[in-house]
Amino acid sequence: MNTAKSHDDQIENLAHVALRCWSLEGAALRLLNRSEDSTYLVTPEGAGARVILRVHRAGYHTINGIKTELAWMRALQAEAGVTTPQAIAGLDGEDVQTVSHPGLDGARQCALFEFIEGTEPAQDEDLRAPFKQLGEVTAHTHNHTEHWHRPPFF
Repeated sequence: MNTAKSHDDQIENLAHVALRCWSLEGAALRLLNRSEDSTYLVTPEGAGARVILRVHRAGYHTINGIKTELAWMRALQAEAGVTTPQAIAGLDGEDVQTVSHPGLDGARQCALFEFIEGTEPAQDEDLRAPFKQLGEVTAHTHNHTEHWHRPPFF
């Protein structure tokens, strides 16, 4: 038996369980990326908007570390005009949900995000304009960090 595949299957099972925290039971999951975390495109049944679910690797970040990232993403959009995917609070009002699954040791933190449309540039695409935009976003982000009032859990 391939234990890596088994572990990946268990993470996906946990992701399905996590969807209950946002009343998204039965939504389709498609793995987008697996690195430190597992990131899924979530397509709700019916006409619901697609969202992104991130299942954090156990012990990699603290809950306060994740909450800090989400708070900064909100602040960047609200205060610096940088478009960031916004976290969607669970049914309990919290952005970070702690979820367990019998096939995994320990709980995992999960967060749900708005889905922002985008595309990869084509290999032959002129990238001058996108890199100019990237530079502007980087400048706004840098300037924001200089004046951001960090939350107490930072």
